[in-house]
Amino acid sequence: MNTAWENRSASDYVHVLATKYGQPSAIDPTPGGIAIWKKDKLMNTCLDRIEVKDEAIPHCIPTNHLDFVYAYVNYDVAPSKFLEVTSLSGSLGYDPLKKQLWARCGTIEAVIASLALATQIGEGAVSLNYAQANELYPHYLVATQDPEQIARLYDLLCYNLRHQRGDPSPSGSWPLAAPHGCTDPLPTGSGCKA
Repeated sequence: MNTAWENRSASDYVHVLATKYGQPSAIDPTPGGIAIWKKDKLMNTCLDRIEVKDEAIPHCIPTNHLDFVYAYVNYDVAPSKFLEVTSLSGSLGYDPLKKQLWARCGTIEAVIASLALATQIGEGAVSLNYAQANELYPHYLVATQDPEQIARLYDLLCYNLRHQRGDPSPSGSWPLAAPHGCTDPLPTGSGCKA
């Protein structure tokens, strides 16, 4: 799996993940490319998708590093928790129509730690204020250096996903944007519960 990627660390990391999850489901080896592991490669995990992109996003928490690894999980962030969850890090995002929470970091372990803490906030087990006051985010990221700690964080993430309060199925609308739901029927299979 040789690539012509500009970020050699990202290119090398594709090999790391291939050792763990098998060959990517798809890979674009050209500059600016991407490697993708879809659910069929991640069947024994609680992750929905992993991507490694030929990019190098500077990030200074817990120390200076570059982000290029993404993971996605099906998770319903309640509108009341949206700002808290997404404010945990600039490397977290949420697609409310797909109900997918994602994190971007420099390793899959750091991604898992980020998602574990984000879902803890989403479930109300920890508040953003508490996490910030106690520097939980950098502590979670540093904990990924210990295999036992990353195993605990992974188990926590999977537990939170299995027992989440919301419904991770796509609904076709986002209550903060459309408080009354869908106004017209969506195409069959859309999942809209108007």
